[in-house]
Amino acid sequence: LKIKKEKIENLININCGNEILNAVFEQSMLKKAIERNKVKYFVINLFDYLKNHERIDDYPFGGGNGMVLRENFLHPESDGSLGEFVAMHVSGEILWSHRKRTPYISAALTTAGGLVFVGTFDREAFAYDVATGEQLWQTRLPTSVQGFPITYAVDGKQYVALPAGIGGGSWTTIPLKLSPEKRRPNGGNGVFVFALPDE
Repeated sequence: LKIKKEKIENLININCGNEILNAVFEQSMLKKAIERNKVKYFVINLFDYLKNHERIDDYPFGGGNGMVLRENFLHPESDGSLGEFVAMHVSGEILWSHRKRTPYISAALTTAGGLVFVGTFDREAFAYDVATGEQLWQTRLPTSVQGFPITYAVDGKQYVALPAGIGGGSWTTIPLKLSPEKRRPNGGNGVFVFALPDE
């Protein structure tokens, strides 16, 4: 690689652990170029722009989710609620909605009888009336309600099975930051089955 004497290259390095590149700048040809004023080197440290240092690895090859740079915010019109469950017409019209402090993180299950089952990060499971949004049932599981609820029947009796567990990426890290008063246990994984009333 030939570098013209009159030309100075500007290198900009963006990272969150500047010592990662020490070997490059202390041992390589690039070091000689910097010493001879052939290259100017600028460092932009991502930590300078991030308030929540828990969301970014702060040492080379550190553990965790990797170099995730993200600052989480509540929507200005959320009234402090991270979760909103919305029933929407195909036209886009919102028929009804429910807001909760933590996100709804399970899939929604609707039944032929006009019910919808869904769950939240805060371990709550709900049944709503599909047409009106009226809350018909609520319970609390050992940990976050996640995954895909199912329904089935045995001998004419209908049941709903709700999975609960931990994990889930953003669905679990965002509530920890924005609703720190809500804590879910790190155990209690399971599938919980409930019988529907006969009428």
